[in-house]
Amino acid sequence: MKQPLNFAIVDDHTLFLKGLEELISQGFKNSNVNCFGSILEFQSHRSTLSELDLLICDIELPGEDVFTFFNGLRRSFPNLPVLVISMHKKLSIIKKCKELQIDGYLLKDDDDYLSEAINAILKGQHFYSPRIVEFYSKYSNQLNNISAREEEIILLMVKGFSNLEISDYLSVGLETVKTHKRNIRTKLGMHDLSDIISYAKQNFLIK
Repeated sequence: MKQPLNFAIVDDHTLFLKGLEELISQGFKNSNVNCFGSILEFQSHRSTLSELDLLICDIELPGEDVFTFFNGLRRSFPNLPVLVISMHKKLSIIKKCKELQIDGYLLKDDDDYLSEAINAILKGQHFYSPRIVEFYSKYSNQLNNISAREEEIILLMVKGFSNLEISDYLSVGLETVKTHKRNIRTKLGMHDLSDIISYAKQNFLIK
């Protein structure tokens, strides 16, 4: 492993940013750690990207589309390793990270796995924390079974749309909406609207 290592961290929470910087500096002696409060700030230092060994990025940054940023990053710097850190376990986010071949995913309280994750990623391996792996294995089949149209309908249900309003909004028949709702309840194994809304908020549809 080359020395010194060059790290960049992007996170909008200053205290977390500084704490993570300290943990990395302690675990990887003589490393260079640059901290940024936003993607925009990070991109203003684009000339240093080719020198980076690892980018660590929060997945939810106010007013910024992190996945659009990751897409662009993958096109311009396909070999730059990326470690995602998040407060949340959401199926759609984990799935998108996997689709983009994001190298690692930790929850913000996964301190014990930070060094292990970084070492694995720097060796060319992927590292998703055990809790993320367990969560995704448990619930990913439900997400994969939900069609794009059914996701739309769940989102409208969360917003309080009636069957008729959903029918008008999506320009589909009322019976079609009812059929989709029955399928949603069957696939999720849930029959109460409150349970479906809670599931959507916690797992994949609602921030």
